[in-house]
Amino acid sequence: MNARSLIALPALAASVLAAAPETASDLAFTRPAGWGRSVDVRSHLVILTPPARHASAAFMDGQDFGGTADAWHRGIWDRLTRNLKPRGAVTDGRRGDFQTTWAAFDKPDGAQTWVCLYTVVRDGRGEGVLFFADGEGPFRSNLTTVNQMVDGITFAPPTAVGASNPPAAPAEKSPPAAPATNTAANPPRQTMEDLSVTPPSYTVLPPSTPVQPPPPAAPVEDLTIACPPGWAVQQDPRTRAICMQPPDSPSVNQGALFVFPAVRSADTPEQFHNQTLANALNQCRLLEPVQQARAGGYLITAAHALTATGENARMILYTARWADRAKAVLFATVRDDIFRRDAPVADAAVRQAQVPAPGAEAPNSDFGAPAQPGPAATAATPAATPGAPATAGFGTAPVIDPGATATDAGETMPVLEYNDPPNFWRGAIGGKTCAEYQGSDINFTLCVYAFREFQGDVRAQYQQNLLRDWIDVMFREEGVAVPPRFSTNNVPGADGVLEAHFLDPRQQEHHRILITAGHWAAIVDMIAPTAFAWQKGYASAAVLLQSMRVGRKAAPPSVTQGPGPQGAALAGLFQGMKYKTVSNLALGPGYLGSKLALHFYLFSADGRVFRCYDFPPGGSAAAARQFDFDGAARQDPGNAGRYTVRGNQLYIKMGGPNADEITATVSDPNALTLDDVQYQRVQ
Repeated sequence: MNARSLIALPALAASVLAAAPETASDLAFTRPAGWGRSVDVRSHLVILTPPARHASAAFMDGQDFGGTADAWHRGIWDRLTRNLKPRGAVTDGRRGDFQTTWAAFDKPDGAQTWVCLYTVVRDGRGEGVLFFADGEGPFRSNLTTVNQMVDGITFAPPTAVGASNPPAAPAEKSPPAAPATNTAANPPRQTMEDLSVTPPSYTVLPPSTPVQPPPPAAPVEDLTIACPPGWAVQQDPRTRAICMQPPDSPSVNQGALFVFPAVRSADTPEQFHNQTLANALNQCRLLEPVQQARAGGYLITAAHALTATGENARMILYTARWADRAKAVLFATVRDDIFRRDAPVADAAVRQAQVPAPGAEAPNSDFGAPAQPGPAATAATPAATPGAPATAGFGTAPVIDPGATATDAGETMPVLEYNDPPNFWRGAIGGKTCAEYQGSDINFTLCVYAFREFQGDVRAQYQQNLLRDWIDVMFREEGVAVPPRFSTNNVPGADGVLEAHFLDPRQQEHHRILITAGHWAAIVDMIAPTAFAWQKGYASAAVLLQSMRVGRKAAPPSVTQGPGPQGAALAGLFQGMKYKTVSNLALGPGYLGSKLALHFYLFSADGRVFRCYDFPPGGSAAAARQFDFDGAARQDPGNAGRYTVRGNQLYIKMGGPNADEITATVSDPNALTLDDVQYQRVQ
């Protein structure tokens, strides 16, 4: 079977497009100022996040739909909220072309979520935008911004795209009429430029004619990256990004060079590069410090990261900035052998496209004089021009060692590889806990939980409680109506496969698969509300199941060997502000809310960590110095764990059934950002 990696590399590449024009499915929108963006290329799900987090707006990929707008709206709402309990009234409404519904819910774990759904059916296509927040405060503070964004949405006209002729670039649209308030909150839309470059033409004058200076050259709209010999080329008709696949890469999911159309940008070269890099590494965990350089007019970053779905990815990001244009190119692969062979080839192809000098037409650029092509612009030597302004963080060209491993001892761990199921789209509710798929034509949920370490007899635990605590709370069953039916199966590379089929008290069909490899276990979980939905959805889910195999990847560093030399310097107490779930006594004990509260992390010099709300561990800063970490691990294992630091990366692993793992970059030993919360050292 030809299984592909869990992480499709175009998903990494798609996140680079956060710096490109704002489109999602057939919708064109203006991203609110300051909001971040991430993209899943397989589902084309675009997720926008406000600076303060605790809320998100997701653009669902459009689907062909022949029913009514109300049927489309109700179908999505019912599927999204089937495991949620409304806290009050469910309110329907309309904003322009969009039908809306919003409500507050209590999740199965007692937490609170506020949801607003916007949907529309246009030209036989159903579209949707989902806004959700952790509580009433984040919901109401961001709702007006989301409403303004939805009000400004325009629809792309239907076009027929031929197999050999990609669609032409859409015409630049004028931004929607901005409210008579702050225009910074409603920036004009950007427009992608054509990939082709037309060289300027000159007229040869006869000798008797006075020589006139040639007309000024037309500004270069884009850079043309020549495809290396033997590499396959394809273009995404939606984003117009070009993908170049090396001959030894079985698919673009294994390794490819992604060339994105140039965009208009007023950012400095460093701002554009850093924002594009942040988008490319969104939800990834760096396994070693990045390496950065200037060469040939490009800013370059080489990164080695663990993706959110557990893949060991290596990538090189190139960005260029000239005139009012900016361009990104990304080489990425999940295989070290492809990186060793093809990264130099991709590097040579990128550097052959000469970046125009900024000149007077680029007042926003601070590149300085361009680097000269030739031996100076090599992978081992920086191509900075004398006198060019220095840029923090960009030094010598990256020296990339594809043989480097993620751990000191080169340890590996299993990874579950599979093909995406047809007729499914990638959901966002699973977050970082699982890869979530939702049936596009039937109510059917499929979630893949990556391998995690276990202790004891995991098969016995599975037969006893179905490892219910491993399942995300949004998809966790309330109980079992009848005893599960167990069976065994086989997956290439796995030590064992145990399946269970059961009904929950609501008579929903569940099928859960436990896959073991050494002291690691992964789970595939499927849910359907009816027997009919189960039969129909399983036909597509079987494509994923039949493609599954167990591979290997570099393991994160072990936290059992202590914090390491850099980690010991982190010992101390850190304080931040974080939302926590509380009872709303004004409405009664059954009602929950959220409020901002003090939150603490206490790190010991020997590699142990504990976190808590309201007061420092032990009740005071003085008591924290004598804190009993062993007692805390017994009484509150979910908030007690161990940590280590490798390079500038902090790894935290908590105890308890969910074994929460946190990764952060340490740039200042007195300040940390953990799960988007900023903490300062207090002792």
